[in-house]
This record gives sequence, C-alpha cells and structure tokens, in this order.
Amino acid sequence: MELSHIRPTLTTNKIIVDTNVVIAASIIHNICKLNIVVKHKFHDQSDRLLSLLKRDNDCCGILVLTVKNESFRMLARAVYETFLSHSSANPQLRALFYNNSMGFVSSSGRKMRKLMRDLKKGEYDPKDLCKNIERVKSMSGDLRTELEERHAGKNRRRPESDRRAKTVLPGHRKQEQKKEVSSAHDARIARESLQLERFVRKSNSRDELILAETVSVMQFGEKTGGSYDFWIASWDSGFFAPYSDVKKSLQSVL
Repeated sequence: MELSHIRPTLTTNKIIVDTNVVIAASIIHNICKLNIVVKHKFHDQSDRLLSLLKRDNDCCGILVLTVKNESFRMLARAVYETFLSHSSANPQLRALFYNNSMGFVSSSGRKMRKLMRDLKKGEYDPKDLCKNIERVKSMSGDLRTELEERHAGKNRRRPESDRRAKTVLPGHRKQEQKKEVSSAHDARIARESLQLERFVRKSNSRDELILAETVSVMQFGEKTGGSYDFWIASWDSGFFAPYSDVKKSLQSVL
C-alpha cells in the first residue's frame, strides 16, 4: 500500500479501507510491566494512512459493511497472532497474554470503534450491489481459471534457471555465480508458485463482496453527481492484486 498513490487531486479521493488495515491500526499495546510495545506488523503504516484520511479534506476514507463486520469478527484472532509472534522469544509476554487475553482484545476493539468513527459509511443502491456481485463473481472465475493454468505449469519453468545461469560470463567464480543465479531464479519461481497456490486454494467470497460494494459505492457517487477517484487500501494481495491498480479491476467490472 503506497501512500503516494492517494495524494490529493482536484477531485476528492475516496479510499475504501480493507479489513486488514482497520485491524492493523487497532492493535498496539504498551506493556509497561515488560517495557515493550506489542503491535501489529502493519500498525504504523495503517495508522499513518487513517490519520491522513482524518485530517486531509481531499481524501475520504470509506467503510463498507463487509469490512465493518469482518473487522470485529477477525479481531480476536489477529490480536492472538500478534502476541504470539512477539511472545515466541518472550515467555513472560505469552503468560501475560493468556492471563489477560480478553482485556487486550477489548482494548483493541475500543480503538477500532474509534477509528471507524472517522470513516464514512459506503452508500449504494442494493439493486446495484446484487448486479455487481454477479459481475465480480464472473470476473473472479475467469481470473481463477487463468491463474490455475499458470499454477499448473509452474514446473515447466524450472529449466529457465539453467538458461539464466548460462548467461553468466566466464571467470574465476563462474560456477559460484551460476549457482547464485540459479538459486535466485528458483527462489523467485517458488515465491510466485506460493502466491498462485494461495489464490487458487483460498475462498475469495469476502474479497468479491468488498469489490462489489466498492463498485456500487462508485455508481452511487456518479448518480448523485459526485466526481471522485476511487482506491482500495489493503495489505492483502488476495482477489484482485495489486490493490494499488484497483481502477483497472473496477473498470473490468463496470
């Protein structure tokens, strides 16, 4: 999520804030007893974004219904995972969390409600939403088919490593350089394969609904005479990636 993508323009920027941004900004706890701060790994970036939306008149943060509901439903698990990642090297923190887990979740929940009050409710026509859900599902199906084919052909890309390695110039470290090139290329293919596998196997219904709601909010704005640039702020590359190129995804639905 790049803040440079949502700098103010002549028209108002409307930013649909995804669940993971709201959650990340809500999880921060100062553990005075242990002299440490436990916070979500994306807390600082998310907090800066929401602060920008709060103070900048040209940027309007939008909260759609699915994000609101999902944020509260997923908060407890996110708090648990955040503390778990910090407590792996700190047994005292783990014990402290298990003794007061509900207190930490409640504290994060209060902050989340406060953050949500600074976001505007996404308005749309329910009839448009029903139509857009079907359109998004169709687009998602086409994208899934394309990525399944790419994922199935991942092993055919392995020979590329050898071809890349052959471009290494002869020299004293020729064999070492070839290994480095091959390893780097193999690692990139492995990362891409994991990303494709994640998409192919995961359920995209929530992301589809958020996109459908976003399109519906856009249409509602057009009907009421507004002129806006729409964006989706998220740390998840799930259904439509990258989120910074959301205009392309939205246009394919409209």
